[in-house]
Amino acid sequence: MNQIQLPLRLKHTPATEAGEASVWQCRHCGACICHGEAGKPAGRCPSCAENNWSRQTLPVSVFRPLIEEDE
Repeated sequence: MNQIQLPLRLKHTPATEAGEASVWQCRHCGACICHGEAGKPAGRCPSCAENNWSRQTLPVSVFRPLIEEDE
């Protein structure tokens, strides 16, 4: 079985580089999502079904930006 190495190393997408996407964290369970539209997510958390979001900046949770030395 393959194991995911933590922390996850992310590359910016064109949307995140342009400031058109953001990372949000559920205030209830802590799940993190990347949202590609302006404003907070309109839907419920895919993990716990709550609708209470907090905008985050990287690094958050197990996410951090991938830096060139990591590649």
